[in-house]
Amino acid sequence: MNLINRTSVTGCILALSFFFTACDKGGDIVPPPPDPPLPYQEIKDISYGPNGYQKFDVYLPAGRTENTTKVLVLAHGGGWNQGDKSEFNPFIVQLHDKYPELAIVNINYRLAGDYTRHPAQMEDFRTIFSKLDSFAPVWKTSKKYALGGGSAGGHLSMLYAYKWDTERRVKAVISLFGPANLQDQYYKDNLALHLLIANYTGYIHDLNPQSWFNASPVNHITPTSAPTLMLYGAQDPLVPNSNHILLKQRLDAAGVANEYTVYPDEGHGLANPANATDALNKLVNFIKVRVN
Repeated sequence: MNLINRTSVTGCILALSFFFTACDKGGDIVPPPPDPPLPYQEIKDISYGPNGYQKFDVYLPAGRTENTTKVLVLAHGGGWNQGDKSEFNPFIVQLHDKYPELAIVNINYRLAGDYTRHPAQMEDFRTIFSKLDSFAPVWKTSKKYALGGGSAGGHLSMLYAYKWDTERRVKAVISLFGPANLQDQYYKDNLALHLLIANYTGYIHDLNPQSWFNASPVNHITPTSAPTLMLYGAQDPLVPNSNHILLKQRLDAAGVANEYTVYPDEGHGLANPANATDALNKLVNFIKVRVN
């Protein structure tokens, strides 16, 4: 009986001690100290499928949170049949310096060839976004995504955002000189570019024009399409002006928010440092405004 009493008294004393040490002098409960801010982190070559190209890198900013940290997914170019995510590494450094709060995901996808015709790349993008959704609580990133790329990566980004993103995960899409209309007469007449698109779709145009139609982003724009940033060169030998002019017209006709810049002195890329800086600033501002 005495043992029980001593135990009860000891328990009460411990409980009271805990209560009073958790209070300040005014009697209010003092909250525990907040968790320290998360550090910057890079994770390379995360696999999302059995193919060797199905990998991505992630760059997680310091101080990130699930509610506020936006995510940009980048897709490299290379004519759909070559290229690698490493091509974006210098740009990622510049982007991080300009927008350190942004999380960046730099992806590889299956390249066009004998067994990976369209829509294999779209299936890869869908798998990637599902992975990012599942990792978000662990990485402490939001599910507020922008998607963009250069050249073929710009094309794939628009095509996924306009047609394949049925969950509407992509809040903004960015095309850096990406083809938008594969059925442009320019592509039908240019043998080298015609064969490049045929390798991606699996068909030369006249044998299956519908495949080229289906793989053209301009044909899938609707009033609910993601806001679009378009950056192009007026001297581009691979993406004619008629391509991005039509893209701009279709977005405007559908009432889709967009920003459109054509650099008069640029070809397929951003060789002029002043243009590259301007494009970076436009991209950062577009994500800040449109990804919510």
